[in-house]
Amino acid sequence: MQSLKSLIAIICVLGVAGLAVAAVANATSTSTTVTATVTIQNISLSVTSSVIDYGTIPLDSTKDTCQLGDTQTITNGGNVNEDFSIEGTDEGTGTSDWKLGASAGDKIYTQSFSTDSCSTFTPLTTSSYATIAHNIATSSTQDFDLEIHTPTATDDFNQHSVDVIVQATASS
Repeated sequence: MQSLKSLIAIICVLGVAGLAVAAVANATSTSTTVTATVTIQNISLSVTSSVIDYGTIPLDSTKDTCQLGDTQTITNGGNVNEDFSIEGTDEGTGTSDWKLGASAGDKIYTQSFSTDSCSTFTPLTTSSYATIAHNIATSSTQDFDLEIHTPTATDDFNQHSVDVIVQATASS
């Protein structure tokens, strides 16, 4: 009977030791969830007033949006800081298209932009974007003005659309 009690005692000790090892093993094996989120980058802009009416002006003359009281405002409508750029366009109404050039000429007009209330102007081209502003924060704005210099000669005295393209890109 003594050996049976010894055997039971040994089994109990081993059982308790096994539970202790299992508890320690379980305690060193924990897990937790890492919460991860993502927001998709949104590049967006709006321009107000976005419509400029230079009116009727003579050949080989200039007019700007400061004279018109029509400064344009770009707003960052995205969710990241943005850079704003601008590019000119050739005008095409059909029979007498105007081209955007470096200087006014026969059916050639120039267009420039300013970010300092018409103190200095930067010429626009159709081949590359010019930078208006860098690193504009979400919901922030940048003002700019435009200036046109009409052709020195043309055979079409109808209204012409001398549009510009304003773009936003993510600031780097």
